[in-house]
Order: sequence, then structure tokens, then C-alpha cells
Amino acid sequence: MRSFLFILVIGVLTFSSCDEQPVKVIPESSRSTENAILVISEVISTFDVVEDFVSGSEMFFKQLECLLPEDAEVRIIDGDFEDGDGVEILIDFGVMGLEPCGLLCKDNKYRAGKICITLDKPYAEPDAILTVSFSETHPFYSGSGKEMNKIEGEFVLHRISEDQLLLCCSELIITTVGNDAVSLHGDLTITRIDNNGIGLIGDKLTFDGALGVLSDSDELIFDIVEPLHKAYDLSCAQYIKKGKMEVDPMNSASIISVDFDPNNDSSCDHTVGITVNGRMFIYMY
Repeated sequence: MRSFLFILVIGVLTFSSCDEQPVKVIPESSRSTENAILVISEVISTFDVVEDFVSGSEMFFKQLECLLPEDAEVRIIDGDFEDGDGVEILIDFGVMGLEPCGLLCKDNKYRAGKICITLDKPYAEPDAILTVSFSETHPFYSGSGKEMNKIEGEFVLHRISEDQLLLCCSELIITTVGNDAVSLHGDLTITRIDNNGIGLIGDKLTFDGALGVLSDSDELIFDIVEPLHKAYDLSCAQYIKKGKMEVDPMNSASIISVDFDPNNDSSCDHTVGITVNGRMFIYMY
């Protein structure tokens, strides 16, 4: 009788174990996805401050209603399109300093270091190419003031039409707090769906396309299946309000998706829903 009970218990445990395996969540997949979402958000926020500045004035002077803080220094290194080599501008946010680190910008993000901008022709003209560079010797930082992320390399903006840009990056390196450096590659089509005039303030933009995030341990491909939406009121500018991405983890069988509006309310917050192998959890990026 005891032998029969022992065999029965072992059989139940074995069956139960096999039954649970198909829905097991792989923690490594979700952690990598969380870090990659932070990286993508920081790059888009960096695009924001550059786009707002460059589209705000052909003379590259800061406007009163803009994302740049008053203490950010703008240096026009070459302001002449007529010399054949375009223009070059440096935006200096200063040193990191003590916490909160960097300068508080008007989108409530902190920034430090330098951004170099080169432009081959006036930004509003068709086929204009704007290159945004982050030097290894003078890196750029963006974040909460407590946790700052370093960005190195460059991305390029191509003018497609009056209301559309193509953002291209091939070797953009981002180092997040507590994580190894990752590289970002891919293209985003950026469309202005609501234009309020000079600069970004009051505008609404969507982001579509695909981005890859590569680290030493894995590679994730993020395919935007529902465009990411941003609204540029100052209180909301740092947030992605809604949009969905499907994630392809190149070295894993996990099925992952990302929803920037898991509560279906298009709110201005850092809430995102990450679904791994059928199980969703809420993450604050």
C-alpha cells in the first residue's frame, strides 16, 4: 500500500511539473526588455530636445517656449550655409555635478554634457540632413537627475517632407545605471500629426519603425506595431502616451510584447505593460 501511494505522489508531481513548463516566464527576457525600453525612451527624449531647438529657429537661437533651460549654452561654431560645408552648433548642458545631476530641462528631464549638431541645408528644406553627435571625450547624459544614462555616437535625421523625418542610427551606444553598455541600431519614421507652429511645444508626434538593442549577452529587435504617440505639452513631453511593440529576442524562444498604454487611458506617465509568454506585468520605465 505504501509503495502504491509513493508511486502515485511521484506521478502527480511529475505531471504537475510538465503541465507548468509551457507558461514559465523567463526573467532574463523581461529584464533585458525593461532596460531596452529605457534606452529607447532616452534616445527619443534626446531627439525631442534637438528637434525642438533646431525647428524653433533657423538662426538657432533659443525660444522662450522651448525644452532647453536658460542655463544651457548654445555655441554657433559655423553659422554659414553659403560656405558649402553646412552649419555646426554645440549645445552644452554643463557638467554632471552633484545630485540632482545636470540641468533640469523644461520637459522635467535632467541633461549634462554636450550635443553637437551639423546641418547641410536649412532644416525645413526637402532632403535636409541633420547629424546629432555625442563625443566620447565629452559625453552626453540624460535621466532623472539621480540615475543618468550616458549616450555616445550619433544619429541622423533626414527630412522626408514638411511633417515627416527619418531617424537613422547604426552605432549609438547607451550606458544605463547598473548595466553594461548597449548599442542601438535601426530607423524610425517620425510624423508630426499636430503642428502648433515654431518648435515642438504644443505639437503631437508619432514614431514608427524598428530598433535593435544589442548587448554582450543578447539582442532584442523592437518592431513598432502601433505607432508610439507623444504630446509636447511641457507636463507631458517626456512620456510616451501610447503605442505597442513586438519584441524578437534573437537568442530566446520567449514571446514578448510591450504596451505603453496598458490602462487604455493615454495618460502621461512612465507606466508600460510587458507581456512575456502570455503573462503581463506593469513596469515603470
